[in-house]
Amino acid sequence: MKVILDAETRAKLHGLAEQVELYDEGGHLLGIVVPTDRGTAGRVDPFTDDDIRRALANSGPARPLADIILEHS
Repeated sequence: MKVILDAETRAKLHGLAEQVELYDEGGHLLGIVVPTDRGTAGRVDPFTDDDIRRALANSGPARPLADIILEHS
């Protein structure tokens, strides 16, 4: 989906200079917008290099996805 923001909305979102959390009137989180520049559009990686290193260091033995699905079904 593509949403075009007018200048007033962009100003409310501080020009999307940083990550923005969007909430409804009831305070429920609707989504998180992660800004990107034109050079990385469509390739936003939410994980830092440190996140990836930690995940790899803490990972257990690999298992086939089919085994995991069968175990939890």
